[in-house]
This record gives sequence, structure tokens and C-alpha cells, in this order.
Amino acid sequence: MTPFKKLSLLAVGLLAFGGVLSALSTPVKTERSGEPAAGAGLSQFDYAGTASCSARNCHGNDRPNENAIAQQNEYTHMLLYDKHTQAYAVLLSERAKTMARNLSATNPGGKEVPAHEDWRCLACHTTPQAAWEQSQGKSADLSTQNWQIGGVSCEACHGPSRTPIPGQNETWLQTHTAPDSWAKKLSPSQKESYGFWNLSDPARQAQICAGCHVGAPPDTKSKNKAPARDCNHDIMAAGHPRLNFELSVYRANLPPHWNVQRKEKGLRDKGGDRALSEEDARVWLLGRVGSAKASLELLDYRAGQAEKGGEGVRWPEFAESRCYACHKDLNNDWKSAENEPGRPRGSLPYDSWYSALLPSLNPRVADGYKKLSAEMAKPWPNPETVRTTAADLIKVHDEWLKSEKSFKPDDLLKTITKDVPKLPRAWEDSMQLTLGLAALKRADLVKGSESVVPLRKMAEALSFPSKDYKGEGPDGIKYPADLEAAQKAYADFLKK
Repeated sequence: MTPFKKLSLLAVGLLAFGGVLSALSTPVKTERSGEPAAGAGLSQFDYAGTASCSARNCHGNDRPNENAIAQQNEYTHMLLYDKHTQAYAVLLSERAKTMARNLSATNPGGKEVPAHEDWRCLACHTTPQAAWEQSQGKSADLSTQNWQIGGVSCEACHGPSRTPIPGQNETWLQTHTAPDSWAKKLSPSQKESYGFWNLSDPARQAQICAGCHVGAPPDTKSKNKAPARDCNHDIMAAGHPRLNFELSVYRANLPPHWNVQRKEKGLRDKGGDRALSEEDARVWLLGRVGSAKASLELLDYRAGQAEKGGEGVRWPEFAESRCYACHKDLNNDWKSAENEPGRPRGSLPYDSWYSALLPSLNPRVADGYKKLSAEMAKPWPNPETVRTTAADLIKVHDEWLKSEKSFKPDDLLKTITKDVPKLPRAWEDSMQLTLGLAALKRADLVKGSESVVPLRKMAEALSFPSKDYKGEGPDGIKYPADLEAAQKAYADFLKK
């Protein structure tokens, strides 16, 4: 028996044992201040847990079925290569312990709460619903603990598999095992109605990924309740990395547990290499719009908390500002009115990571972002104004996601470059422009065309920290020299 097979069988055995414990454990109701009492773990929210996915004949095989859509080794592959399955284990690391100590000042009475018992951490480092019934600083019931230990599970992305199918006495967990009645007969929208989330749609994928990788308000209305996912400045100051989500980059770095060859062959059969390029453009554009919408929803939640007031509420929330407005060596550029006319000198600029390029792509959002940036640059942004402006922008982004049909790389390239005569001064704007150009020029990147050499130089100029810096902070960034190098590379790109 190969080591790979031994590991997969061990993992399946442990998960099955976990499923037995979940079934036998006695539910313990817990309550978090200001939120409703919760119930009994997985079944409370129509989740089945990874034990239901990881059997050898389901998705726990030790090798892929290369001719099928579902290759049946998806869980085993993720267990070995995907960091989502290790998300809970990270909360037991030394770094997590240090962060917990640093966060103690933000807790009632200054009490230190271990990261693996802190719902703020568990909300993203497990399936979000598994943190709903977590009382701060206390262990959850045994069934929920088993659920949490699995990290970010299959159902966190694919949807709760015990959701009852309307008008039927079964769930999609049962139905999806029958190819003739599932893959061949049901459309993606029908599967969505069953609770199986359509990850083949980049807009839907962006929404699901952004829930943790951008953040999200609490879900208190649906049955599948989830706590707020908010990596605020307190958490980042304690030691958490900044959340800079970009769908096309995350997809490129995610170890695929789907049949890549089959998917690419299907696209080529429809339209050759051009179809592959248009798919990349589709992922990039819908990912950008979906991520921006998620960031606006989180901002609306934060502003709403500021309106209510109460202990522990921070406003303005520094996580909404550009990190490098403060975290860099001071020089004349930080107070320059030339770069951003209309912004008060010395004020904290609104982080443009998610809004960059969108006004050029859709003029309907330009005034809204301009108004939002001006309000967020004030010493005390008015929460009501922020919420009203964010709500208007969310509506436009939602309509944009539903109506966007054009994903032509050449047209998108022209759009994002025509209104930018020189590279923006902010790192966030510069990096988003570079990522957009790279995504839309993927065909040239694969072929090794000379036209993408400037892109590589631009990405190198914008990377941080510098190779000589030994720490984790931004002190080693050559600012603004790196942006000047990126600006030259950008000018070279336009000449190609």
C-alpha cells in the first residue's frame, strides 16, 4: 500500500469516527451577547460534515478518475494540498497564541481568549456556521468541535448538503450521487434551488470566497446563520495579514480539485484559445465586481455598528483606510494634494483596493466612489452618509453582476488603460492595474510573448517587502521608488 493510500484511508477513518461522535454527542445550547441562542451543531443548519463526502467511493479515493467531471479524489486531494483543510489547525499555532495575547485588550475585562475558542477567528477558519453557537472563550459542544476541527469544509463552498429539496423527501446530498438525474438533467439554477451553490459562475464564486477573504456581515435571517466575518484593524494589529482578495489570483494559486483538462477542453471545443482568454476575462471582471460588492456590504455593517455604538465598536474603522497611509516612512508624497485633488492633506485615504479600475469600467459607480472616498477621508465619517452611499453602490454592483455579458479581453484592456495616462501613485491602484493586465493578457503570458515582459517587471516593482528586509512589516518597501519603476514598466507595456 502506498503512503498516499495509507494517508487517505487514515483520514477517511478519522472523519468517519468524527461523524459517529457527532451523532452521539449531546447538544449544548450556548449564547453570545446580542445574538440568539443556538442549537445542535451540523444538523441545526442542514450540514452533514466532511465525513459524508470523504468515503472512498465518493470523494475520498486515492487517485483521480480522469475521465469524469467528479474525479472522486477531491477530498483526499484537498487534505494533502489545500490550506482550507488546515484552517482550524492554524488557530493552535504559536502565532495564533501571540495574536490572542495581543487581542486580549479588546476583550471584556482584558481577558485572553484562545484563538480556537474565539468566534472572531472561528468564523473564517472553520465553516462559518460552526462559529455561530460559539460562546467567547468557551468550548463548543462535542458535535460542533468536530465540525470546527475539519477547517473550512466542502460544504462551506458547495452549500449545506442536507438542505431539503423543495417538494421532495430527499436532499441534494442524496440526489447528486445519481448522474442521470443530477448532472445530465438539472441546470445550475435548479441545483442552486436545491442548496448546491453554483461555483461554475465566477460571480457566485466571488461572493462565496469573499465571505471570508474580504469579510461579511452576520447572517441572522436565513436558517444557515453565520456570525460576522470581520478582520478589522484590531485583528490585523494583533498580527493577522491584511486581506487583499483578488479572485483570478486566488483561483490560480488554489490546488485544483476539479478536472482542469476536461474544463479547458470544453472551452476549446467551443471557441479555441479565444474562449480560454474570454473565460479568464470573465473571472477577472466578475471577481473584481463581486469582491467590491462584498467590501461595500462589510463597510455598511461597520458603519451600522458605529450608529448603534457600544463597547468595542471602533469608528472610523482603520481597516477601511490604505495601510501605507501610515505604515511607511514619511516623505513629502504622503501629504501631496497633487496625487488626490480634493482630499484634505494628512487625512487617511479610503482604501482603493476593491474600487480601483471600476469607475473606468462602469461610469455608474464613479460618483458613488468619489463621494464615499471623500466621506471616509474625514476625521469622523458620518455613518449614515456612509451607509446611504454604500447601499446605492451595492445596488449598482448587484445589477452589474447580473447584466454583464461582455468579456472580451482586448476591449477590457483598452478600457482600463485609456483613462490612466500614467500609473496611479497608490500601491493599491498600481497592483490592481497590474493584476488586471496580467489576467487579460494570460494568452500572451502562456506563449511567452515579449509584450508581457513589462508586466513581469511591473509585478516585481510592486512586490513587497524588498529582498533585503528581514521582518514582516512594510518598512523595507522602497517607497516611492518601486512605484516609479512600475510606472516605467507600465509605459513600456502601452508601447507593445
